[in-house]
Amino acid sequence: MENRVSRGQLLPALAEIRDTFARRNIPGLKAVGASLGEKAFLSGDSALVDCAAVAYSLAKFLEKGYIVKSAGWGKFESRARNSIERGIKAAGEGDDAKAGALLSELADDIEGISATLGRFEVSVVAKARVKIAADVYAHGASLDTAAQLTRADRRLLQDYVGSTRMADSFAQSMPVRKRLAAVERIFA
Repeated sequence: MENRVSRGQLLPALAEIRDTFARRNIPGLKAVGASLGEKAFLSGDSALVDCAAVAYSLAKFLEKGYIVKSAGWGKFESRARNSIERGIKAAGEGDDAKAGALLSELADDIEGISATLGRFEVSVVAKARVKIAADVYAHGASLDTAAQLTRADRRLLQDYVGSTRMADSFAQSMPVRKRLAAVERIFA
């Protein structure tokens, strides 16, 4: 699957992440991540996957009181807000490549704080990518397509989908013909 960047989608995505993170709205950040993951699937936009991963990762950090109360949180939060603001500025100026690079830097920073302060078996960003990939899969993509678009570890994705029994409930809720028709409309 070719990764494309849909012009003009980063600015509203980053603004929504900024506003939701400023309110420390955990369910809101997760909803933003899910919505951006769906948009990424429909458009093939890998930059939106990065936005979704950042939103989901920030939500996971906010859920962990020991992270938010740690000495390193204040500096990280300031850097994260700054990166998002710089991304908004770049996207507003039409420089989606720079905004995407800033998102990648923020994802790296999230990985760093996750390793330093977190007690995570799997990195927060990797978990976010698996969650987004599972949502993409639930919308009708194959596991391979979902893993490729989101850059999620396919093995972790298979384990997640299998353990949540997502495939079983989705198969019952939508017949195969209807799923194929939906996928054909998307990729037509």
